[in-house]
Amino acid sequence: LKGELARQGKGDAAYREEIRNKLKRDEFLKRTIYPRIRISDYDLEEFYGKHSEEFKGYGKIRFMEILLTDDSALPGADLRGLAADIVGQLRRGVPFSEMVKKYSRGAFASKGGDSGIVNTGEMLPDLLNLLTMLEPNRISDPIPTPGGIFIFKVIDRLEPRVRPFNDVKEWVRQKVIQERIDEEVERYLMEVRARSFVEIKDS
Repeated sequence: LKGELARQGKGDAAYREEIRNKLKRDEFLKRTIYPRIRISDYDLEEFYGKHSEEFKGYGKIRFMEILLTDDSALPGADLRGLAADIVGQLRRGVPFSEMVKKYSRGAFASKGGDSGIVNTGEMLPDLLNLLTMLEPNRISDPIPTPGGIFIFKVIDRLEPRVRPFNDVKEWVRQKVIQERIDEEVERYLMEVRARSFVEIKDS
């Protein structure tokens, strides 16, 4: 973690302040903004119809994977910190296969992390959505799961097509939620400004 912070030019104090601000924002959204948001299936279908090009799918995909588990590091080591350090090294050009050989406990570890060509119909929806959104040759952020921390790199995607609504419904929902959050935050700020103006005028 310290290595990744140094690469980004951040000190411990700046990092802690960033975390504090994020927690404050999350609390503000939970208490003030989320209760204002209502989304129906009609809203999701409408968004999908207007943005179908955003939901391109592929019949086949090839990717590389690192899976970090407790035995990927020394006992007591910070696995999240290790994951951040590995991502930093990969983004600086260290070969993916080198990190796989050293740390990965994934299904493709014996193949240098290479999945080979996989039919997308055989993949879990959450993984497929992630790999569809990740640009080829980009290194993903660390992805914590109950089974460990994953790091991915997409090599190739084949047979492009628009994915049916039901296949991407939850993906659409997340996009609509984010859009509504932005709208409601802006509306809330306008209301606060209006109240402040009235209070100043009355005083």
